[in-house]
Amino acid sequence: MKVKQLIELLSQEDPDMRVVVAGYESGCDELDKIYQIQITPNPSSGIKTWEGEFDQADTRVPSPGTETALYLPRKS
Repeated sequence: MKVKQLIELLSQEDPDMRVVVAGYESGCDELDKIYQIQITPNPSSGIKTWEGEFDQADTRVPSPGTETALYLPRKS
């Protein structure tokens, strides 16, 4: 999802609605931090179901094959 798609979806919601992220063992935590990270495609994402489409790369310096992404971490 791109930021513009997220903005479009969020603009349709009640601005006072709480934003939560997945917590530990199916619970929910309130979103409190957003980070910019560098990600790179994960070549083995189709092999293991717990791996996502991207791997986290160096969070400080962009390198070839990476892109900047927003990261919304869970607290627990």
